[in-house]
Amino acid sequence: MELFWTQITDAQPARPARTKAHGSAWGVSLLAYAVRAVWGIDLPETAELPGGKPYFPACPQLHFSVSHTRTAALVAVSAAPVGADVEQVRPLHPAMARRLAQADCGDLQPFELWTLRESWFKLTGAGDLRTIPFRRTAGVLFPPEAGALCRVYDAIPGCAAAACSLAEQPPERLQFVPTRPTPVQFRISSYAGKPQRVTVRPLLPAGWKGEAVTVDVPAEGEAWGEL
Repeated sequence: MELFWTQITDAQPARPARTKAHGSAWGVSLLAYAVRAVWGIDLPETAELPGGKPYFPACPQLHFSVSHTRTAALVAVSAAPVGADVEQVRPLHPAMARRLAQADCGDLQPFELWTLRESWFKLTGAGDLRTIPFRRTAGVLFPPEAGALCRVYDAIPGCAAAACSLAEQPPERLQFVPTRPTPVQFRISSYAGKPQRVTVRPLLPAGWKGEAVTVDVPAEGEAWGEL
């Protein structure tokens, strides 16, 4: 299992949104990046199971979970079913705060408990999001079922995140994916004896958005550009 996250910015994501929810296009773009990085394939077409869980009909052996909030997107990819969730830490409605405070969750913080419950529901499609039992005591996390593998994360600024699986241990760390690659300078030299116009196209993983750059190279000279 591998987990990737990115910040949601005002830039245009590379992929169209699946839903009208804020951040959906960022989730799809990050999923395309993760699929390419881990499995070396283009993003397959997705569909939904009867319960609403998305999957790849052409690659049912490849599993994923996508989540996004107003400031971040999170993607988990795995060889086994997986659930992942990210939530922006924010003031809670009093009723929600009371409900979370009443849970026997040990030292779990409210949004840690929230993301664990969401991740578990995405994984199993079972349980009541208001009462799915999680507890952490002295650093040990107790999931709803013995043998389940779950982890919480605090690496995303201003957010809580979690992942759950029944087969694969979630990784210790999330992998950050910048909104776009760091600009790269290039130099083109010509020995053709005449000026040339050259177009350079970036070779990027699926999910990145990059533009071609055209430069004029003088005869017996060189030109610089940046992608």
